[in-house]
Amino acid sequence: MIYWMHNGLAVSDWTMGLSNVSTASRPSIYFSVLTISNVTFADRGTYTCVSDVNTTGYIVSSKLISTTSTSAEVSVLVPPRAIVLARTSKVVYPMTINVTCSFSGNPAPNITITAPGLTDLQVTAMSTSFIGELGDRLPLRTTTLIVSPSNIVNNGTYTCTANSMSGKLDHSLDVIVQWVPDAPGVLWVLLIGEKIVISLFAATPNNAPLTSYTVKYGNVDCLGQIMENSTDLPPSTNTIFIDVEPSQIYTVQLRASNAIGAGNYTLPTQILTHDKSPSGSPENVSVQALSPYSANVSWMPIPCMEQNGNISGYDVEYNITVDIDDKRYVDTYHGIQAVQSGSELSTIISGLNAFFTYNFRVRGRTVAGYGPYSPSISARTLTSVEPQYLNTSSGFVVTCNAHQEVILSCSFRAGLRPVITWAREDTSASMGGVMTKQIASSSNLTHTGTLTFVRVERTDEDNYTCTATNANGTDAVALYVRVQGR
Repeated sequence: MIYWMHNGLAVSDWTMGLSNVSTASRPSIYFSVLTISNVTFADRGTYTCVSDVNTTGYIVSSKLISTTSTSAEVSVLVPPRAIVLARTSKVVYPMTINVTCSFSGNPAPNITITAPGLTDLQVTAMSTSFIGELGDRLPLRTTTLIVSPSNIVNNGTYTCTANSMSGKLDHSLDVIVQWVPDAPGVLWVLLIGEKIVISLFAATPNNAPLTSYTVKYGNVDCLGQIMENSTDLPPSTNTIFIDVEPSQIYTVQLRASNAIGAGNYTLPTQILTHDKSPSGSPENVSVQALSPYSANVSWMPIPCMEQNGNISGYDVEYNITVDIDDKRYVDTYHGIQAVQSGSELSTIISGLNAFFTYNFRVRGRTVAGYGPYSPSISARTLTSVEPQYLNTSSGFVVTCNAHQEVILSCSFRAGLRPVITWAREDTSASMGGVMTKQIASSSNLTHTGTLTFVRVERTDEDNYTCTATNANGTDAVALYVRVQGR
C-alpha cells in the first residue's frame, strides 16, 4: 500500500493506481497522487510518499530499491502585503519625520522608500520577524525612513515598495508638514479720519487651519510713555480699523496664528495721525500790570493730552471794566493779540487805559484750528503818575465876539479821577464865567472840565488856567480868551 505524510503526519487525501501490466521481465509499477487544493502558507513543508511492501520496511518509491525514505520540500509563495500602514501622517515643523513600512510575504520582501525632494535618505536596516499563528507564520519585514529635521520641501507623498519573487506592492503615505503661518500680506495702510485702516491678504496657513489674526500697534504719547495695544481678530478678517489719537506716530504690525501656533509679525509700518484743534485751554493764566497803559499776560501750556497737535501759537483776548461814580461799565470793545509761537508763554498788551480793570483770557491753536478760551482773569492797570493834559484842536487862544456865549474846555487823562478848577490871571477881576460839572469818559479815562460865559464881555478878556489835581499830582493849561467888538 502507498500513502502520504506531511511533516511526519499522515495525509488522507490521496489516490493510488497501477501504471501497466507486469511481466516476468518488467514488474508492475504502482503510483500515488496527492492533490492540494487552495494552497495556503500552512501547506508548505516536507511531503513523503510511503509504500508498505512488507511488515519489516517501507519503500518511498518504486524507483527506489532501498528502504530509506526520501522527502520532497514544498515551498509556498505569498505576495507582499502591507501591515497596518497609515495613508496620512502629520508632522509639526521641525520635528522628525518617521516613515515606517512593514510588509509580510514569502519570501520576505525587500523594502525601498522614495520621498519627494530627498536623495540621500537615512533608512534604518530592515528587520525580519514573523506574523501569524504557529502553523501559519509569515515573514515580516520592517524598515523606517527618518527625516530630521523636517522642512517644507518634505511635504508630499512617500512611497514604500515591497519586492520579492512572489510579487511587488507599493504603499503610499502622504506626509503633511505643518508649521506656523506666514505673515499676512498688507495691501495698503491708510489714515481715514481718526482711524487707521488696514487692508490685508490672507496669510498662507501652512497646512494647519488659521485661527486668528493679531494686530499690534503702539505710540509714544506726549508724556514720553510707550502705549502698546494688541487685538485678536477672526481668520476671516480682511480689513482692520484702529482708533487713534491725533498728532501721534503709530507703529502697526500684523501676524497670523493657526492650530500650530503664532507666526512672525510683519515689518513695522509707521503712520503720523492728523492734528486736531486743541480740546483744552492754557492753564494758570496770570496778569501783571506794568504801567498805566500796559500789562504782561502769562500762562502755562495746554495739558499735553489736550493739545491734539503742535501748538503753533496763542490768542490773548481782553476787554475793559471801569467803575465811574460808583457805577460799573463794561466796554463792548475787545482786543485780541496773537502770539505767533507755541513756545512763547507770555505777551505784553500795550495801548491800555490807566487804572482800568481788564478781563483777559487765552486760547491755543494748531494748524487744525483754535481751542477753547481759558477762564477770564481780571486785572487793573496802574494809575498815571499825574493828570496829563490832552491838547485839543482849539489851541490855547479862544477868540470870540462880545455878548456871545463862550465855553472853555480842558481835558486831562488820569486813572484816578482828578478835581478840575479854573482860575483867572487877573485875580482882582471877577471870573465872569461859570464852571460846569466835570465830564468823564469811560473809554479812555478822559476827564473834562468846562468854564461857560453865558454873555462874554470885553472885560472878560484874560488868561484862564485850568488845573487838574488828584492824589498822584497836578497838571494845568492856560487858555487866553480874546473878545472882539463892543
